[in-house]
Amino acid sequence: MKRKLLFVLLCLTVCLLVLGSCGCSVIEDDIQPAEEKKELEFRLSDDKTYYIVVGMGTCVDTDIVIPSEYNGKPVKAIGGWAFGYCKTLTSVVIPDSIASIGGGAFRGCSSLTSMVIPDGVTSIGDDAFGGCSSLTSMVIPDSVTSIGRGAFSNCDSLVYNEYDNGYYLGNEETPYVVFVKAKDTSITSCVINENTKVIYSSAFYNCASLTSVIIPDSVTSIGNFAFSDCNSLTSVVIGEGVTSIGNSPFGYCTSLTRVDYLGTIEQWCNIS
Repeated sequence: MKRKLLFVLLCLTVCLLVLGSCGCSVIEDDIQPAEEKKELEFRLSDDKTYYIVVGMGTCVDTDIVIPSEYNGKPVKAIGGWAFGYCKTLTSVVIPDSIASIGGGAFRGCSSLTSMVIPDGVTSIGDDAFGGCSSLTSMVIPDSVTSIGRGAFSNCDSLVYNEYDNGYYLGNEETPYVVFVKAKDTSITSCVINENTKVIYSSAFYNCASLTSVIIPDSVTSIGNFAFSDCNSLTSVVIGEGVTSIGNSPFGYCTSLTRVDYLGTIEQWCNIS
């Protein structure tokens, strides 16, 4: 009897050991690997002093906060097409460390409804926010000195600040940083606000009844074709602050006889 009992106990012990080992293997199979860290994609600058955010990387969030630092170095730029056509992106927080926003950076982000560009950003590239059809508000700081062609193209929901016969974008303290467009192509005059920094590309395009323009000293850049096809424009006074002028700003202004600035009428008006 004792031998039988010992034999049964021995069998039970072996079974428990086998089951125990099987049990461990099942538990190990059920262990999930550590979740991959979801983060944006960055590229080190050529001089290796700062990072540029260049894409979504492994991040799948719809609300993004761009860090001001990555791998111990500042993040200073948003690269061209970094978030282009991220149609599920609903909000982006841009840090104060950012100095430039590349061309097409947010092109086609149709779910974005608002954008605050922080103080410190100096340039916004071509088509940067083109096709952001749900974008209703845009805050642009005084630090911005240049805005590329088509940066706000097809942003049909944008609400502008108004002054005289123009539509502007800016910030709470300075609502008139960027002269975006004339209220109507039929305007005969327009006083550009004395705090305006940028005249956007094609801002006065085809304002055929506009006769004269005074650009204040606050303006630093004039975009491509800003006054193109203003057939009645006869004189323009350009302030001393202008440092950047786009292609053919007064293209085909056939009545223009006087421009107070460097260059000739032929150069300004694209007349060969």
